[in-house]
Amino acid sequence: MPDAAAETDLERWLARLRSNDVTVRSDAAHQLGKLADERAVPALAQALEDADEYVRKSVVMALRR
Repeated sequence: MPDAAAETDLERWLARLRSNDVTVRSDAAHQLGKLADERAVPALAQALEDADEYVRKSVVMALRR
C-alpha cells in the first residue's frame, strides 16, 4: 500500500500533466516515470496524444520505466 506522501506526489504530478504549460506537462510526465506507479499509466497513455512533441517524448520515456 502506498504511503500518504507517495499518494500526494502521484496526485500532484497527474494534475500537472493536464497543465496548459508545455514545460509543466513534460516535467510531470518525467516525474511520473520516476515514481514508477502503475496508477499513472492510464493518464500517461492519454498524454501520448498531447499536441506537443516534447511532451509526447517525455511520456514515452516515462512509460519505459
